[in-house]
Amino acid sequence: MSSSRLYIFNPDTDMALGSGCRNYTPPAPIQAFVARLCLLPALYAEPDSMLLLPRSMSRLRASDRAYYPLVRRKNIRLVKEEDLVNSSAEVCPWGWDETLMHRLQRIQGFEAEGVDMSSVCSARRRLSHRRLTIDIHRRLNALLSKSDIAMPEEFDSLDSLIRWAEAHPGCYLKSPWSSSGKGIFHLTDANRHLLPSWANGVIAKQGSVMAEIGEERSLDFATEWVSERGVVKFKGYSVFEVNDHGGYLGNLLQSESKLEQTIRRHAPSFTADHIAALQQVLTETIAADYEGPLGVDMLATADGRLNLCVEVNLRRTMGHVALDICRQGTTDTIFRPGEPVAFSV
Repeated sequence: MSSSRLYIFNPDTDMALGSGCRNYTPPAPIQAFVARLCLLPALYAEPDSMLLLPRSMSRLRASDRAYYPLVRRKNIRLVKEEDLVNSSAEVCPWGWDETLMHRLQRIQGFEAEGVDMSSVCSARRRLSHRRLTIDIHRRLNALLSKSDIAMPEEFDSLDSLIRWAEAHPGCYLKSPWSSSGKGIFHLTDANRHLLPSWANGVIAKQGSVMAEIGEERSLDFATEWVSERGVVKFKGYSVFEVNDHGGYLGNLLQSESKLEQTIRRHAPSFTADHIAALQQVLTETIAADYEGPLGVDMLATADGRLNLCVEVNLRRTMGHVALDICRQGTTDTIFRPGEPVAFSV
């Protein structure tokens, strides 16, 4: 088989990182989600590339075929692991983790071109810990000489965490490695009694809990970036919807200028200086050890304040996918990957 790009949709990558093992098995609902959206990389894959199907999938069901016309149009080859024996490819996963690395290493004679998988995975696990946001906030505050939002805090003691949480009703508590609303505990009067068992479990598995003061949100948005050859470069904005627990629902598809107008309507203080400062900080903290796409989730509060770094996602994001869709001409709608495709590319 000739060399090509190999795309892999593994949205459980953050959970795999958090597990700390190389044989992580996601819960059944996540496996079903992966199977349903396994062809999603067709939205951004290059023509004449390959797309690796999930191990458990023997055939594509009707519900999994939403992106199949695009697969055919781009001449993307759908492959299983046995198709990759004694071949090589440039691997383009949703995100790197040890489970994926181990999966590829077990394919006889397969070579991932141009990447030291073990080095990539160890760097990504370290940088993907949510404590990175504390360092980024400190650096941004030094550059911008002000802070609109209190910095996150990290607790490895259950007693200290509970005391802090009781002093900050409505706070958000997060496991160090998680994404898309998973691993987040929004403290309310109704669930306060569940806090000790939840936090104790996270501390036991991942060593600590990250804590953030709750804010009344006006807008959830992100900046999308790519790290290449020691520099992090800005790619564009994304505006997205979340549920009450911070879980991702969908992305607004608009032109870059409209997205920027939407952000500045909710956060009038947001300027190009924020982008420049964040680019400098991301280059300082990430670029030496990570190459690839990344996104920085942000929010505007109801009173117009800015949180420039809610979390950093060192992987491809749905915001990147939304940018790819908009570049192909589809705008002024909502992209919800879990629903039937309502746009054409």
